[in-house]
Amino acid sequence: MATTELAEALPVESVRLALGHGQEHGLSTAADLRRALWTADIATTALGLDRLARLAAKIAALDGGLGSFLLWNAARQYPAHDPAGTIVGVAAVKIRAVAGDRSGFSLKGLPAAYVLAAGDMVLFKGYAASIVRFWVFRLNGKPLTTPSLYDLPSLGFDQPWNLAISASVAASALTISITGIDGNAPSSTNPVTIPFRSATATSGTPVWRSLTSALSLVISSGSTMGTANSTPFRLWLVLFDDAGTVRLGAINCLSGTNIYPLAANGLASSTAEGGAGAADIAQVIYTGTAVSSKAFRVIGFMDWGSGLATAGTWASAPTLVQLFGPGVALPGQVVQHVRSQTGAVATGTTALPYDDTPPQITEGDQYMSQAITPTSACNVLAIEAVGMLAHSSTGTGIGMALFQDAVASALAGVFSAAPTAAYSICLKLQHWMLSATSSSTTMRIRAGGGAGATTTFNGTAGGRIFGNVAASYLDIREIMA
Repeated sequence: MATTELAEALPVESVRLALGHGQEHGLSTAADLRRALWTADIATTALGLDRLARLAAKIAALDGGLGSFLLWNAARQYPAHDPAGTIVGVAAVKIRAVAGDRSGFSLKGLPAAYVLAAGDMVLFKGYAASIVRFWVFRLNGKPLTTPSLYDLPSLGFDQPWNLAISASVAASALTISITGIDGNAPSSTNPVTIPFRSATATSGTPVWRSLTSALSLVISSGSTMGTANSTPFRLWLVLFDDAGTVRLGAINCLSGTNIYPLAANGLASSTAEGGAGAADIAQVIYTGTAVSSKAFRVIGFMDWGSGLATAGTWASAPTLVQLFGPGVALPGQVVQHVRSQTGAVATGTTALPYDDTPPQITEGDQYMSQAITPTSACNVLAIEAVGMLAHSSTGTGIGMALFQDAVASALAGVFSAAPTAAYSICLKLQHWMLSATSSSTTMRIRAGGGAGATTTFNGTAGGRIFGNVAASYLDIREIMA
């Protein structure tokens, strides 16, 4: 009797399997001399006497435990992502490799981008000495040393699978490479699989691409990528889906303190690196071959925490290589936020000259400070300060300036003039800058009148206004660049 004949004849309504101790691995043993190793209570729909008689004859033909038949879940006959079995069709699927600890396997022969998810069942049929044997496995998605398609995530737009990035320098050029997590180049047995958004802007259906050959991008000697000498910088890495061909790109998202909004929520274009040392513009994605309006995916970034001595001379490898994933901020997103706020009144008498020279750290009096430890020297600090000030002299200019640590000259300054004595004004200062350090640094706010006399902070004529509610502040945000 064919192994499928009985199950096809049974109008199964439900099945409850009981596995005997020691048989969880799925091996079968036929023996009527002991209790059954596997048992199943099979409930069918209502059957007529004639049909029951035919089924009884088929069961008797099994010859007790010496016969066998296949049984499957009639309510879920095919994988979750192929519920009707129309995608796999009659594909000749075989085992490619088995994990060293026998906890999993990889497959070959599945249709392109076919997905088997955790919970799907796989039946293997094999032969040994003319005896047919069957093995049944439930997939749990455990990663294998040899990649397999069933390890793909069941989510439609998840992280790339089996992807790693590396960088090397030689002859003053930078080579960025995509590898598998084993450090080897992608191949048919070591594929890197990447989900992309659709190239059609109005479509929300993801597209999975499989990279099965080596992929790298060379930033040629002389190509500055828009960086400056001895200045920390970051290169973001992306992959494009160029009609099925995966292309690697790099971009410096920071130009001055302007940040390119790199996010894979649309389509983008790139410029060919060219190989002649001319990839010199920030906020341009460079690829080996230019693409136009293609779906792309952010895959990570590389930092040079002290920059390059000569921009475009790639003499040193990155100080940080980071894959993109959950918890990693994109360019323009806030990494951390610190703030000092006070409504306390204070006074000072040191003048902050009202002239055409940068304020100095010895001028004016310090009223606020705030320390911050940037997570990266390549990020941007966005600094904002508001100070409520008054002066005891009529028509005197009042200035407020921002200083860093003990550096003599101010980073930024603002000023105004009080029309009458004890007239209160509100000064607001904003300043963006490259953090340039990953060590603790302290920002300071100093203020004073151009002619000395008395400056009042958070009040007027030496007295507080609004009982601590009228507060000045110094606010610092670190922004991913």
